[in-house]
Amino acid sequence: TFRSGCGIVVGTMTERRQIDLLAHETHSGPDAFETYRYLREEAPVYYDEANALWAVSRYEDVCHVARHPELFTSTEGNLPHMPADASMINQDGRQHTLQRGLVSKGFTPRRMRELADHIRLVTNELIDDLGTRTECEAVSELAARLPLRVIGEMLGLPHADHEHILHLTDIMVAGGSGPDYVTEEVDDAFTEFIDYHEREMALRREARTDDLLSLWLDAEIDGEKLEEDQMIFEHLLLFVGGSESTRSAISGGLLELMRHPEQRQYLIENRHDEAIMQNAVDEIIRWVTPFIRMCRTIVEPVELHGVTLTPDEKIMMIYPAACRDPRVYDRPDEFDVKRVHPKHHVAFGYGQHFCLGANLARLEVRIFFEELLGRMPDFALPKGQRPERLPSSFMRSLRRLPMVFSAPGPRRGA
Repeated sequence: TFRSGCGIVVGTMTERRQIDLLAHETHSGPDAFETYRYLREEAPVYYDEANALWAVSRYEDVCHVARHPELFTSTEGNLPHMPADASMINQDGRQHTLQRGLVSKGFTPRRMRELADHIRLVTNELIDDLGTRTECEAVSELAARLPLRVIGEMLGLPHADHEHILHLTDIMVAGGSGPDYVTEEVDDAFTEFIDYHEREMALRREARTDDLLSLWLDAEIDGEKLEEDQMIFEHLLLFVGGSESTRSAISGGLLELMRHPEQRQYLIENRHDEAIMQNAVDEIIRWVTPFIRMCRTIVEPVELHGVTLTPDEKIMMIYPAACRDPRVYDRPDEFDVKRVHPKHHVAFGYGQHFCLGANLARLEVRIFFEELLGRMPDFALPKGQRPERLPSSFMRSLRRLPMVFSAPGPRRGA
C-alpha cells in the first residue's frame, strides 16, 4: 500500500487524482458525481493528505464504518478536525442510547400519525399564500417553510422567530464544511443562537409548555438533569436536521420532476396511492442525499481494501457516493420514481446513528408532493433561468430554484 496526497493505491503505484475532501467544489461543483465515481472505482479508501482525512465511498464500506463504533467512534466529533459537542450525534453506546431516547419521544410512530393532518394543512397554507401568482422562488417560499414550521412547532419556538433561527443555522451550517469555514460570522451566529436558546429555556423554567424544550428540562439520565450544553446542542441538531435536510429533499425533488415530466405525470395520476408516493420519496431522498458526509475517528488499527487505517485519524463517509453505488443500484445515475430499492439508501445514515427524524422527513416530503401535484401540477423552470446550488461540503442543497406554474387550484375537497 502506498500513501500520498494523491490518495491510496492498492498494489501498483499509479498516478492518482488529488482530491480536496473539504472543498465546496468537490461536492457541490458540476463534476461532483464523477469525482465520487472515481473514488468508488479507483480509490475506495482514499487519503487526503492536505486535510489528514480518510474517506470511504462505497455503500458497503460506508455501512461498515457506521456499523462498528468500536472501530470507528463518534465520540471525537462527526465534523472533520472540529471538537465534539455534547449532542447525541457525538455519543456511542449506552450514552447515545440514553440521549437519543429523550429526543425520540417526539418522533414516535403515533406522533407522526398525529402530525400528518397538520403537515397537510401547512402545505396547503403555503400554496394558498401564492395567491394568483404564477411564479415563485421555490426554496424560500415552499421547500424551506414547511419543515421550518413543523420542527419549529415541535421545539415550541414562536412562529415569528422561525425565519431568523433558520438564518442563523444556515450560517452555522456553512461552518460545518471544516475549520477553514468557521468565520467570525459563524461564531457570531452560534453565540446568538445560544442566547436565544437560553431565553427560551428561561421562559419554560417559569412555566412548562408542551414541546421538546420543556421535555428536556425535566429529563434525567442516570438520575442527573441534562447539562445546559447538552440541551443547546440537541436543540441545534434537531433544528438543522429537521429543517435543512427536508428543504433539500423537497427542492431537489421539485427540480427532478421539472426535468422528468413523464415521471411527474405518473405521480400526478397516482398521488392518492401512498405506497407509490412513498417509493417516489425514497428515490428523491436517495437522489438528493441532503447530508454529504459525517466523520468518525479510528479507534484501533483496521484493514480495509488492503489499507491499514491508523488510530486517532479521521475517516469520512461520503453518503451521496454510496447512494449511487452500482454494486447496489441498477442504473444508479438515473432518477426513477418507479425504482425498486434493493437495499435502503444511506441518505439518512446507517446503524445506531440512523437519522431520528427520517420518518418525519419522509412524511413531510410525501404530503408536500401529494398536495402540490394536485393543486399546481404544471410547475417548471422559467426559460433561460437555472437553479443555484449551495456551495458546501456538508449539505447537498439548492440555494435558489425559480419556478413558474399556473395559478394554484383549490384545496382537495374544497
